[in-house]
Amino acid sequence: RAAMDPLSLLRDYHVANKPVLLQGDQLVFGSQRLPRDTPTAYRSAGTGAGGAGAFYTLDQLWFFLQNSKLNHAQYLMASNKNKIKPVSLPDKRDLLAYLSGQTDTSANIDLANAPLITSVDAGAAEQPSSKRVKLAEGPRDAENEEHVRELVKEARRIVKEALEGPALVQVAFQGAPAADGAPAADGAPVTDSQGDVDSRKASQRGLRRKAAPMPPSESLRALIKSDLPETERIRARELPTSTRSSILLAPTGKQFKRVDQIVKNLRDQAKAGRAGGPGRLPPRPSQGPPPPPGSSQRPPDRRAGASGSVRPSSSGAPTPTLIIVVPAAVTCTINMWNAADFLLKGVYVPSADKRKDTSNKKEPVIHHSQVLSTGMKIKFEIIDNVAKLSERDWKRVVAVIVQGSAWQFKGWPFKDTVTTFANVRAFFIRFSDEDTPEMIRSSDVKTLTLSKEAAKRYLDATVTKEFWAHLEKFLLQQKRSLLGLDR
Repeated sequence: RAAMDPLSLLRDYHVANKPVLLQGDQLVFGSQRLPRDTPTAYRSAGTGAGGAGAFYTLDQLWFFLQNSKLNHAQYLMASNKNKIKPVSLPDKRDLLAYLSGQTDTSANIDLANAPLITSVDAGAAEQPSSKRVKLAEGPRDAENEEHVRELVKEARRIVKEALEGPALVQVAFQGAPAADGAPAADGAPVTDSQGDVDSRKASQRGLRRKAAPMPPSESLRALIKSDLPETERIRARELPTSTRSSILLAPTGKQFKRVDQIVKNLRDQAKAGRAGGPGRLPPRPSQGPPPPPGSSQRPPDRRAGASGSVRPSSSGAPTPTLIIVVPAAVTCTINMWNAADFLLKGVYVPSADKRKDTSNKKEPVIHHSQVLSTGMKIKFEIIDNVAKLSERDWKRVVAVIVQGSAWQFKGWPFKDTVTTFANVRAFFIRFSDEDTPEMIRSSDVKTLTLSKEAAKRYLDATVTKEFWAHLEKFLLQQKRSLLGLDR
């Protein structure tokens, strides 16, 4: 070991842009290691005992260089987090200039009083002192190089003998009979004529298994180190023959019957909805042929919730048409004038613009079919008048767009808004520059935000998708019986 100056070593590595690594309680400079608390020759500008500041430790200066681009407040927080004493603010500029090579010396460097430091070989520091082998990055001289070659040669010979011979040698205990009945000599190998000995017979004959010899640790380390360059070249040319995805896609004997059954069910449901069959939707009464002239048959009732149309679910049981309630006030963001544009087409159109066009008429009921992510097709009715809903109809109400006032729910069959929002998924749709009412903030209501800017109308479709996604989640979690999933 030779005496050295850790401050100069750190400066040289920083100027040369060489990495200095922190491993445990040591800083690694290539093949040398130094304890992280090693004192350097750089004194703090602050005064200490004897009128001079304390010497900065090596890890203080190293950590300062790692975080030199942070402002002082951020640097203090990082130092406190890593439990390293920070470099004082008055010292930072002078210290950084010296360690970066901008200046050749500093008034704070005190080599005369700095303690002498000895470095430790990086490879040797990882081994106990009794087992250290001085195998440096390269041979130091011809004698050392020849010694390494001899160690490698010895290790290769022992490994070759172990690979070519039997991996395990069967040795008879002292006095145990050999294979021919004669007593075997102590330590003499005993083998069966077919190269294998039954474990039960071996036990009866007093045999034990002895591992093949291995090279000494010094020779084995030299062998491994000599093979490292070739190993790296081989690994650099390697190409992966399989990945996680290729293994899953490969034709193997594995079967995913449950997944196949789910996919088949979904395909059958979709096919039945398109091509007819048990899953075909019955036509609404309003879609039937008109009554013959002069007939006393009344036209179908288009009153909200009166039809109660149903369709078969995936289990074969009928699924009722579900109801979505929107506010009746035309001043609300979403009402019957623009509900179809927003919920069905994903475009917000102000209701005032719709009412200005005399060709537009307010429909009492809006019919819509929505396909869930599971492949199930559900029919919805969108209404704004709940006065004529029967008790059976109320069971089909699954969503409501809230306008922000409790009086909206006057006449509903639930005792309060808490119970209402527990049975019906509530949505509040507002513009980005509007405040959310206190009733909405304190209730289980999903808030959806629209933009007033005409240039951002393309974002409306995202809000519509979010509406249907939350409603679907509510149906699958709390209204499974309506979907025929619990039958």
